Amino acid sequence: MVAAAPSSHLRAAVTVSQPYRGVIRIVRTESQPRPENINIIEIDLTDPGVHFKLSPANPPSPNTYSNETRVQTTLDYMNQESAQLAVNVHFFDFPANNNGGTNLTGIAASLGNVYSAFDPNPVLSYAIVPNSPALNIAADNHSEIVARGATDTSLASGVPFNTLSGSAQIITNGQTTIPNVPTKPNTDPPLHWYTDQIAARTAIGLSQDGNTLFVFTVDAAGGSQGMSVIEMADFLRTQYNVYNALNLDGGGSTTLSMADPTTHVGSVINASSGGPRAVGSSLAIFAEAAPLLATAPNPHDGATGVVTSATLSWTSGSYATSRDVYFGTVTPGTFQGNQASTTYDPGTLSPATIYYWRIDEKNGSFTTTGAVWSFKTASVPRADFDGDGDVDQTDFGHLQNCFFVDISVPTSSGCEDADLTGSGNVDSADFTTFLPCFGGANRPPGC
Repeated sequence: MVAAAPSSHLRAAVTVSQPYRGVIRIVRTESQPRPENINIIEIDLTDPGVHFKLSPANPPSPNTYSNETRVQTTLDYMNQESAQLAVNVHFFDFPANNNGGTNLTGIAASLGNVYSAFDPNPVLSYAIVPNSPALNIAADNHSEIVARGATDTSLASGVPFNTLSGSAQIITNGQTTIPNVPTKPNTDPPLHWYTDQIAARTAIGLSQDGNTLFVFTVDAAGGSQGMSVIEMADFLRTQYNVYNALNLDGGGSTTLSMADPTTHVGSVINASSGGPRAVGSSLAIFAEAAPLLATAPNPHDGATGVVTSATLSWTSGSYATSRDVYFGTVTPGTFQGNQASTTYDPGTLSPATIYYWRIDEKNGSFTTTGAVWSFKTASVPRADFDGDGDVDQTDFGHLQNCFFVDISVPTSSGCEDADLTGSGNVDSADFTTFLPCFGGANRPPGC
């Protein structure tokens, strides 16, 4: 092993966001020891909404590509799987053959199907160690870096599920572990691939407790110059306490893609060297998005003449599992509690009063603050259409004459007051509201 070098990275510009539940994205721009644009994705493996899928093998019959798998850009694979993030993984035979087929270097399994084996004699011996260790992500997200088992398609611990490998394990139990490999051929002076070559890099690793998965990329484009592998290992170990990590395919293969959590449109979020490359494999990462805004309030925003017995309702925002309800006479309303349902009964309201309400949609640690809506309750008497002080047969006749009238049509003038529920037309719901008031001068409250 090659000894670790002291880390010369000092924090420059750092941006932290949480695009999805269980996912934190860190973007760093460094100026020392050279310009570097870095993406770090921290994934909470204990979050029940998080799961993974490695690029699958070609179907065994018919196998159109005559190889283990086919090349595909990381972004295309992410979009194909409707995943939220994806990162390139394996070293592979490059370039691929004419029909897009390729073979991977090292063990690969997708959802339990092993389709590439440990490689005891890798062609790129200056970069890839024999039987390079693998990261295995089990169905329950239990993850560990493991060695070859009794056969070249088995693991020393566990059963392959989503299993991937790179060139070597570069952090082992909290220590930088750079392998002793031959120098890169045809380099003068001789170049050690792990310590001397500065390039775009991709790595994947685990925290000491195994509960956090780290995905790392550093660019060699867009003003960034890249890192050596030993620099990357020291950076992850000293800056983020990564305890075990693998070096994955880098250079022109380094690609990190993500779907926008609001628009759900996918894009490459690092600067790929030479443009996004079709790679041998990618790891798709699935996570739940933050909830979208609640919509379609009833009563609608700005409604007037609302009955004092109104029940509030709305349409839930996608991905929401519960919501905080705010309601009252002062904007944005007073917190009324968290609930699963999309209706809220505020009790009997005061007449001729403006009320404000807001629905904050929630999903685990996410809260999406809603818009503030308002409505005004009807004045009393409300069903006394002719204003004679009681609700009688004349008022009932007016309601009948307006029945099934769309009050938004100009020719319906004169029926606006018969829309007791504020729905936009006069229908059976308005009769239901009217009937308890039909009794002369002794009207119940809200009539």
